[in-house]
Parts: sequence; C-alpha cells; structure tokens
Amino acid sequence: MATRILVVEDEPDIARLVKLTLELNGDLSVELATSGAEALERVAAEVPALIVLDLNLPVLSTTLSGSNDSYDRSNISYLY
Repeated sequence: MATRILVVEDEPDIARLVKLTLELNGDLSVELATSGAEALERVAAEVPALIVLDLNLPVLSTTLSGSNDSYDRSNISYLY
C-alpha cells in the first residue's frame, strides 16, 4: 500500500511540481488540497502519513497542529 501524502498549496503550479516530484518515488499516493478548509476535510476523512504545508495559508498551520480537532495527530508528520 502506498504512503499517503497531503500537499496543501494554493498556487497550482507549485502544487503540481511538488506532487510530481514526490510521485517520482513510485510508492507514494500524493493528494492536493488548495485551501485550509479542503485540507481539514481530507484529514478528517483519512489521516495522511505526511502533510506538506504552505505556511502562507491563513489559519491552517495552527489549526492542523492545534488541539481543537477530532482526529489523532500523533502519527502525522508535517513539512512546512
């Protein structure tokens, strides 16, 4: 089973570049989220192994690593 990675980036060109680069490995499942709200929905549905996070997205960086959510963050790694 492929390792699931969520890339949160609102710039389409950057998001595609990060996705393509990560997928060169061959055993990664890379999903894109273009907003904080979309990222939170995806994490609530299925927690990824890694979140690649654009720090310039308002609210999201503190929400994903904060304590006001209902998912277990103990197994999530973040790359800012």
